[in-house]
Amino acid sequence: MKKTFFSKRVLAYLGLIVLYAVAVKVQQEHVMTGRQARIISTIEEWRQNGKPVEVRPIAVEDVKQYLKVTVQATPEDLVYEGFVSRDIQQKLSPGQDLYWIRQEGRLEVGAPVAGTVLFV
Repeated sequence: MKKTFFSKRVLAYLGLIVLYAVAVKVQQEHVMTGRQARIISTIEEWRQNGKPVEVRPIAVEDVKQYLKVTVQATPEDLVYEGFVSRDIQQKLSPGQDLYWIRQEGRLEVGAPVAGTVLFV
């Protein structure tokens, strides 16, 4: 069995090194050509070529505002906090009795809990 200095493995490693060197050189050339691009920077150039701006459309939409309500559950002596819309918040007042309906999330789903509004 005869071993040569330039085995297939050494040639493969040299090929990878050359490939990476060429890729780095190509990337350097790409960056240098990008840096040499003309930059429009004066008002006179803006008049000739147009002002360089980025235009993004602005959309107006109504967003519901939710306000925090704190309720104390009567039989369990637990305090629940939640968020309600403004129209429901205007109908609530501290000391008012209500039924707190548990929904999916951190609390288990179950029957309504009687409670008293502590803070709106």
